[in-house]
Amino acid sequence: MGSDELLGDLLAACLGGGPLSPTVRNWLINGIVAAVRRDQPLDESLGLSGPGKPTLHRRIQMIRRDAHLVRACQSVALDGRVTDWQKCKRLASEARRFSQIIWPRTRRLAAPDPDWPAFKKSLWLACSTDLQLPTSATRIRAIVLQAGGFSQNECGSKILANLL
Repeated sequence: MGSDELLGDLLAACLGGGPLSPTVRNWLINGIVAAVRRDQPLDESLGLSGPGKPTLHRRIQMIRRDAHLVRACQSVALDGRVTDWQKCKRLASEARRFSQIIWPRTRRLAAPDPDWPAFKKSLWLACSTDLQLPTSATRIRAIVLQAGGFSQNECGSKILANLL
């Protein structure tokens, strides 16, 4: 479990008034002890920051973008016989077109057009994170697999993403 996930789980426990899991408790204790002993910032000792590591905000934006891409991939084909790889290939083509033509024309809107199909709304939301949209089927497939396939369970890092 990564540090972003643990931070989200810590926030969820604090907001919900529930107990900390042993994993989160150990991560927090070890991070505080390391910060004191090494005289380093707490966020660094908790693994939330460090040299060459993207900022927490950027990592959370990536989680949001990737969640929207997974939803776009789910809805790009209505036929249940279409494989995940075929969906990724279709979405890659749509993502290229969207990022080159539609996004520049619609980026100032407050929300995607309600008449758009679900995959296009999800692409708009993915672009709204201000992170580059992946346009290769291989990269989209990697994101789908990393996100746990097509399940969108509420986990710690997604709780952080909902704060933005």
